[in-house]
Amino acid sequence: MIKTNSLTVNEIKKCSQKVRQYFHIKDGNCFPIYDVLLMLYDNEEIGIQILDDTDMQLPKDAPSEYDVKENFIYVKESVLKKLEENNYRNNFTLCHEFFHFLQCKVLNFKFEEVETCPAYCDVEWQANEFADQLLILEEMLRFDAKFLAKKYHTTIECALYRKYKYKKRYTLI
Repeated sequence: MIKTNSLTVNEIKKCSQKVRQYFHIKDGNCFPIYDVLLMLYDNEEIGIQILDDTDMQLPKDAPSEYDVKENFIYVKESVLKKLEENNYRNNFTLCHEFFHFLQCKVLNFKFEEVETCPAYCDVEWQANEFADQLLILEEMLRFDAKFLAKKYHTTIECALYRKYKYKKRYTLI
């Protein structure tokens, strides 16, 4: 497990809002993660390498990975093929990797391997939370999951999980 600087849900939400503002993405629009990554690549701010699905550089079950030392996102070819087919599960995957880039190059976080750490210090939890926040805006969670998935180019499962987490956090039991 990798531990980093702590971030609360609200801090991650603010970060996702700043990213949307920086790239001039209106609240009603889906976040064009692939276009953003290509722009960063064109500006030589990040490297991107598309790997054959059989390439052993990534673990078998990992669709992508951000390499901190190389400042590269490695992406399996099937991820991009599915996006071309409007299978939006991988928008979440790319937003997750994008946040690892932000942790390193924008937020200048420090990292250390540990046995355990609180979720708010776990790099993977932070990246998942960021992807959720970036893809589906909190103020839109009143709509049903099917609408959210279509509007924000994500999966129904992602929308349902986002709604579930929000309800769990903000509903008094």
